[in-house]
Amino acid sequence: MTVRYVVNLLPVFFLVLFNFSIGIEREKELEVKILEKISTDIVGKDYIKVYLIGYPRDKVLKYGRRLLITHSCYSADIIIAKEKKKIPCKGKIILTTNYYLLLEYPDAIGAFYWKKGRPHIVFLKERLEEKGITLPYEYEKFIIELSDREND
Repeated sequence: MTVRYVVNLLPVFFLVLFNFSIGIEREKELEVKILEKISTDIVGKDYIKVYLIGYPRDKVLKYGRRLLITHSCYSADIIIAKEKKKIPCKGKIILTTNYYLLLEYPDAIGAFYWKKGRPHIVFLKERLEEKGITLPYEYEKFIIELSDREND
């Protein structure tokens, strides 16, 4: 392989790398916007206070137009959890970014996560009923019963 051949491939390499990084950034933007839509639909407000556990604050600040980050879970309308951590305020609505966290947090009502490069949304019927949450019709296909899911 000659130096000239390698030099000619450099622009292609950087173009692929650039497109890949743009793709990741667009995925993050899409993720925040979906979490924002779900959260505002759950809470029923245009602007909501969100407490983040392990979720990148900078992404929410950059892409979340209706999510107001709070540093106290007590003042939050909803909690978005990306990792398992003890939450001092009980009874808050929790949305996770991982299916397994949905099962770990007893107050978690749903999860938005990526699997094999595709977005997935799941809500647990029992927990929605427990909290008295009625989701808009557009979410019906994402509601499952916990007992059905445990058999998978």
